[in-house]
Amino acid sequence: STGWSGTPGDATIPATWHGRRLVAVPAPLVTLDAAGGTVSPATVKVLTGLAFGELPVPVREKFEFNGWYTNSGIPVGESPVTAATLVTQTNDFTLHAYWLELFSLTVNGGTAATSLSPGGMAIDIAATNSGIFAGWQVEPTNAFVGSGFIGFDATKTVQTIMMPSMDLTLTAHYFNGPIAVSASDGASAKEIAVSWN
Repeated sequence: STGWSGTPGDATIPATWHGRRLVAVPAPLVTLDAAGGTVSPATVKVLTGLAFGELPVPVREKFEFNGWYTNSGIPVGESPVTAATLVTQTNDFTLHAYWLELFSLTVNGGTAATSLSPGGMAIDIAATNSGIFAGWQVEPTNAFVGSGFIGFDATKTVQTIMMPSMDLTLTAHYFNGPIAVSASDGASAKEIAVSWN
């Protein structure tokens, strides 16, 4: 049997039978720290020894929720609390939201698998306009500076990029007119002007 009640006016205390003894089960109050976001409700009751059950999901603009954790900050070596996680705490405690910041990806003259992404995410991009491809223009220009972005190739129409931790704009440019860049009259090379848009 569960759900023992005391005298009138007392709060109901969850309880379980252990042999012939009725033992009260701690029911700590969990405060949900949205860490810059919003969550409703902001507190939940749980029972020690039982699973957390479904917890509310917080929201925060331009951030992706990445789980509830017992420690604040970057959860190094800690697993997130899930619906199946067993409650071990006996006193009131706090769970903290962990967020991944999302950065915008704008692709002019092409397509991308997503327009919002955390830094370090692999994203497929493709130039889609007709014509002879002249290359990608990158803004900001230092977006792919560093060893982590060696794979980016401004001359490839289709590729997978590693999203930098900043808002990014890629613009596909195409040649107009003749593609030849030099010609020879048998004596000396002559430069031929080309334009791109």
